[in-house]
Amino acid sequence: AESLAKKISMENPYASPLAKELDNITLDSYVKSNLRTQSARDVIQAAVRASMGTEMCRLSALFFIAYANAAGGVMRLFLAKEGDAQELRVKGGTQQLSTIMASKIGDNNVLLKEPVVSIEQDDTGITVTTLNGKSLRAKYLVSTMPPNCLNRVHFSPPLPEGRRMLMHNMPSGHLTKFIVTYDKSYWTEEGYSGEIVSNGGLSNIDGISNGPLSVVYDATTNNGVPALVGFIAGRQGIEWAGVEAEVRKKAVLEDLAKCLGSWAKSPTSFIEKNWSDELYAGGCPVSFNVPGVAYSFQYLRKPEGRIFWAGTETATIWTGYISGAIQSGKRAAMEVLHNLSPNLVTEEELQGTHYDITSVADYVNPQLQHLEAKMMDQVDVVIVGAGVSGLTAGYRLLQKEPHLKIVVLEANDRVGGRTLTLDVCLPSGRKEPFDFGGQWVCTTQTHVMNMIKELDLEVYRQNTSGKKVAWVGENPTRHVYDTEFPFNDCSEIQGFIEEMEELSQKVPIEDPYSSPYAEELDSITLETLLTKKLKNKAVKDAFEAQVRGTLGAESSRLSALYFLAFANSAGGIMRLFLARDGDGQEFRVKGGTQQISQILAAKIGWDKIFLGQPVKIISQNYDGITVTTDGGFIFRGKYAIVSTPPNCTAKIEFNPPMPEIRRLFLNHMPMGHFTKFNIIYDKAYWLEEGLSGELTSNGGKTFVPGISAGPLGIVFDATTDNGVPALVGFIAAKNGVEWNKVDREVRKRAVLEDLAKAFGPWALNPVLYTEKNWSEEPYAGGCPVAYNVPGVAFSFKSFREPHGRYGGTQQISQILAAKIGWDKIFLGQPVKIISQNYDGITVTTDGGFIFRGKYAIVSTPPNCTAKIEFNPPMPEIRRLFLNHMPMGHFTKFNIIYDKAYWLEEGLSGELTSNGGKTFVPGISAGPLGIVFDATTDNGVPALVGFIAAKNGVEWNEVD
Repeated sequence: AESLAKKISMENPYASPLAKELDNITLDSYVKSNLRTQSARDVIQAAVRASMGTEMCRLSALFFIAYANAAGGVMRLFLAKEGDAQELRVKGGTQQLSTIMASKIGDNNVLLKEPVVSIEQDDTGITVTTLNGKSLRAKYLVSTMPPNCLNRVHFSPPLPEGRRMLMHNMPSGHLTKFIVTYDKSYWTEEGYSGEIVSNGGLSNIDGISNGPLSVVYDATTNNGVPALVGFIAGRQGIEWAGVEAEVRKKAVLEDLAKCLGSWAKSPTSFIEKNWSDELYAGGCPVSFNVPGVAYSFQYLRKPEGRIFWAGTETATIWTGYISGAIQSGKRAAMEVLHNLSPNLVTEEELQGTHYDITSVADYVNPQLQHLEAKMMDQVDVVIVGAGVSGLTAGYRLLQKEPHLKIVVLEANDRVGGRTLTLDVCLPSGRKEPFDFGGQWVCTTQTHVMNMIKELDLEVYRQNTSGKKVAWVGENPTRHVYDTEFPFNDCSEIQGFIEEMEELSQKVPIEDPYSSPYAEELDSITLETLLTKKLKNKAVKDAFEAQVRGTLGAESSRLSALYFLAFANSAGGIMRLFLARDGDGQEFRVKGGTQQISQILAAKIGWDKIFLGQPVKIISQNYDGITVTTDGGFIFRGKYAIVSTPPNCTAKIEFNPPMPEIRRLFLNHMPMGHFTKFNIIYDKAYWLEEGLSGELTSNGGKTFVPGISAGPLGIVFDATTDNGVPALVGFIAAKNGVEWNKVDREVRKRAVLEDLAKAFGPWALNPVLYTEKNWSEEPYAGGCPVAYNVPGVAFSFKSFREPHGRYGGTQQISQILAAKIGWDKIFLGQPVKIISQNYDGITVTTDGGFIFRGKYAIVSTPPNCTAKIEFNPPMPEIRRLFLNHMPMGHFTKFNIIYDKAYWLEEGLSGELTSNGGKTFVPGISAGPLGIVFDATTDNGVPALVGFIAAKNGVEWNEVD
């Protein structure tokens, strides 16, 4: 690493011949390939956390090595020898540097509490506007803000795309710094330096993976006050920031005691600072590069017209440190002086500025050329979404034609979509993979089974040995059974299942509406069908619990037609619910299902996969496709494959627009609501008691006010192939929405108590409780699947098909706008983000405008409001509401005649029609619904009418 660091300069990391390779991998990947032992990796990880405030898995390997080069080597970052980063401290504190310089500049020239919201430049100068409305005019501007904070500033004209991308991809580290003082230096008395390097060890706090410590040093002051200083950083910094200060303090002191001695539990004071709480820093100690963006690094120091850049991130020596901040400030000052008067600056003083590295200014690196080539139709296929479906498409394309040029764009920071395998740290310290997303496969799922075999993965059978438990009915009681389904010996359930299985076979998934029963079944919910067919409350509860666990939705939300088609695609309703041979829960994948995507991504090539790039616009014309991402990338291709979930696809702007029938379909396929939990025990108590671990529950009553039922729905044995005993279950549909409103500890308690009712008191004492709320995933929006609400199945056939203003009352809006003042109204500015904190609202538009206010009124329709990103997120129950309020479909016509013939014939002009039969193939009825006389106040004869709802969708498909 030291040898490599010497070859990669912070001035332009991408000039290195190894740049592309190193920027395509994380530091974690690099370390794992070069260090065999976990303890050695832990040491490096702890040091990186404290130095940069992040995990190695988030850092570009190239950026870290260049960062180390700027410090003089990797170990310079971590040690405290002569010349190392931790060598010296400043008497009285480092902030004195800033306070003394501020006084030398002149306190009247330093304006505090004036956050900048806009920077505009023209031929003669710069105008800077602050949040408080102050406007300043200057010839030049030096910005020293961290890159992530620059995203909040509106620049006019906009900054170059390369720089905008860099700003979006340089997050700040997460770091809480603590100082603990003692009555004496116990550590030195015991022969210790006070220095600790720790991976945190196991945490005893639910939901937190490791203890808080990473790196600790002796912080005794120059006046002799004994103290230790340490850092809770990276993922630990994020997790521990979520607990009470006293809990965090106790954990820090206990971990210090483990390392240094029991005296560490009795400090004289404990002080901490969480830098992520700093609105205008956004984190600490430094901003870093994620993989794949180093080719835009040249923009970091390059002036943009009259704007010059400083800040420690822009330094080339000791980047990220105070020394780097000073170097960058001096460099920017010299650049400005050179522009004011070249004679003021010597050649020596210009060393290290933009002006003596014209090679960087003129340099066009290979990756930028690669992107420009994409913009010039050098890609054959753009694939949107790096889940199992999108990656399978890419893999099969390259199998058939290895010379094809493809790119895969993924909004998330990982591949896998709705599969997610996480390593859970066990008390022994060993990590065991658990699936928190899609989990089961079966022999009748031939495509995935063939893929598993092709990728050299293995499966193992879901445990079904033992009796099962049901907790259902009006007043639920524990019902133990050994049949396939609860109450399977009941004649009602047997008859119902036979009837439903037969009915599902008549509803093909390819086009459910081709079924002779389609219109009737799509006009009712599954709940209506269940109520009609099942009179036994316990039996109905059991069936509905299975539906929740399978689709993440209430039966009252599901089109009966869609559910039957969904079941048909699986080979029958019972295939969805059971774990027999060929059933949905037959097998699990050793090591977890996310491996499928990870291996496919590796086979496609990580250089073809762009993470963190949510697609914003897909445009097509006669010669190809243009795909624009939120990060500002533009990709050109001959074709596009969109594999995102319907609700996410609906947020993409298509030019030209998709057919209305497809838009209707996408907007009416919400995602299920789903929290999945994995609970680990010290042994499989359920097996000892002759139980399989399977539970079917309607939730029963709950102790939590405002929540209608307990959390449980479906539970299975989740013991891993390595023998780690566990149960897996789902808090789904309405339960999922309601229970996500309460604290995690309350939810955990409710889950464990309900498991104890079903299985026994041992369920109250797990080794570990873990959970994943899929509704918090912005680029999935829920789990496990998108479903159809009633009334839209007629548009289903459009799902897989390739996709090759008012008069009158508008015056009210126009007059109101004039009275408000057109200077206060901004047209063509779709709102993208609404953020709020303690002191107000920030609204960001697609056009890059940023508006600040005390309050905001949002008057957009619910389906449009759902497309706005809210920070912090809206409550889940409101998000659910917005995503389930589609707009009506409506074509309004005005027909003008030479005279009012209808009046001459004694008619009012009013018509009510069901459309009747039509001559147009593929359309179910004529266009008319309601018609009125629309003669104007000036006597122009006219009729007005509406082609609405299903008619509106179908008739908009014809010329």
